[in-house]
Amino acid sequence: MLLALAWQVATVGQGLTIVTKYVPAGETIPSVGVAQAQPDNTVGGGDLPSIVRAAADAWEALIHDSWTLTIEYGWYPTDPISQTAYHQGVSAGGAPQRETSGSIAFNSQYSRTQPLYLDPTPAASEEFAWSQQKFADLGGGLVEIQRDMTGTTPEALNSYDLYSIALHELGHALGLVGWAFFNSETADGDIDVVSGQFAETVIPTSAAHLAVVGPLMSSTA
Repeated sequence: MLLALAWQVATVGQGLTIVTKYVPAGETIPSVGVAQAQPDNTVGGGDLPSIVRAAADAWEALIHDSWTLTIEYGWYPTDPISQTAYHQGVSAGGAPQRETSGSIAFNSQYSRTQPLYLDPTPAASEEFAWSQQKFADLGGGLVEIQRDMTGTTPEALNSYDLYSIALHELGHALGLVGWAFFNSETADGDIDVVSGQFAETVIPTSAAHLAVVGPLMSSTA
């Protein structure tokens, strides 16, 4: 479903706030280009703004550091960078430094054999069932590295989930992105956890992804 006006929501409260702004066709996604129409190869009947908002809510529930991130997003041709979507950082600041604004382009020319699944109820998971969960010790105790769910309806099972894509791209905006502060931390090929419950955990990285098989933010997510 295409919306005629930009769609903006911010959650008020302590911790992380992600402001999400939908950019409709014909308007400019910052540092990306002019937004296009939704691709034809979709199923499910959901809409991009609801899906991105649900993904942002999920991240907000996990991160309790207080800062605000503004994300503008819309449909835009993403090949050859990605067949599905990509994130582009726009500004950063604060102490410690973090991204403060960015853009996400979702492929308006998506043409893979499996259609994009636009979940009509992205905040719920009634179309999915638990598949597997995995843990690993990366030096500071067991951490969850994989959580998979399998579609239980034909549309959910035989398509590529846009909600998962949105979660992944927001993860880049929240830290796994090539700003100078990220490159400095990962120059030795990993992220070192130095405090908290999982201190001494060492998370291998590969460019702006995790070099661990399984996590949402791995290059194979």
